[in-house]
Amino acid sequence: MGRSSKIAVLSDIHGNLQAFEAVLQAVQDADQILLLGDNVNWGVQGPEVLNLIQQQQLVTVYGNHEVMLLHHLQGTAPEEHYTSASFAPARFWANQMKDGESTLLQWPLTHTLQVTGLPEVLLCHASPRSAFDEVLSMTDAEFSGVLSGHSFGLVLAGHTHRQRKTSLNRQTFCNVGSVGFSVEDAPEPHAAYVVLEGQKGTWNIQFKRTAFDHSVFFDSYHQSGFLSSTGIIGQILYVGALLGRSTIREFWRYKRMFRPEADFDEVILHDYLHHELTLKEKWTLRHHPFVPRNVQNILKSKLHVLL
Repeated sequence: MGRSSKIAVLSDIHGNLQAFEAVLQAVQDADQILLLGDNVNWGVQGPEVLNLIQQQQLVTVYGNHEVMLLHHLQGTAPEEHYTSASFAPARFWANQMKDGESTLLQWPLTHTLQVTGLPEVLLCHASPRSAFDEVLSMTDAEFSGVLSGHSFGLVLAGHTHRQRKTSLNRQTFCNVGSVGFSVEDAPEPHAAYVVLEGQKGTWNIQFKRTAFDHSVFFDSYHQSGFLSSTGIIGQILYVGALLGRSTIREFWRYKRMFRPEADFDEVILHDYLHHELTLKEKWTLRHHPFVPRNVQNILKSKLHVLL
């Protein structure tokens, strides 16, 4: 029996160096390690992640966060991105990554994995047509349209931060999960990825998870100056990291529905936290060692918004 081919596929590192290093250690016996984009932003160790990608000469496609970052660096983002308090995190990341622009520009939208004796695999960030597609919200007809024109039997993508495999019209679409910001339920933060093992003419998909030093990761937000320089929006992003889920979209929905005229200040942070977080989440944050003091004080407050 011949040796199988082993390919590790990682996505959505999002500037989480500790999670990235943990996965690289876990897959050190892989024949290839491939990345599906969103390597930077959200976390604050983007330069270190980029350096490691370059040191190991890893193949990567670009994700939507690389697209947005490049627009910002090239001066083509909307004007409010450079002035509004709501885009303070974007300015922080752009300042961090200004020396990485030329590298990001080299990354393609898709990559084809070719291994002798095994089917070709198409790799992308969100879908083969765009790094921004939200495939989990698509109907079967819409999803079929995304895959039409591609003969690949297996397509691997990231973007959703969830591990999922879907088959449609003899094609399999696999979301590999997120290394840096997995939103799968788990007792502790973890890094999610996929291992492809090829043998006897076919690919076997294995969903994997590994632990990482999340205390160092959480502390990096404090040590980097991110929390002190990005205001309320930065703190809401960070709360999501502590809870293991996305909070920023939820915040924008809440503000749009209930507080469209509100300033980005402690008042709206107070109202959002009390209105949108569950009792369990509030308890978790109140006792979390890396929660900013003002957030902890807000959650201890007896007052809360009534809507």
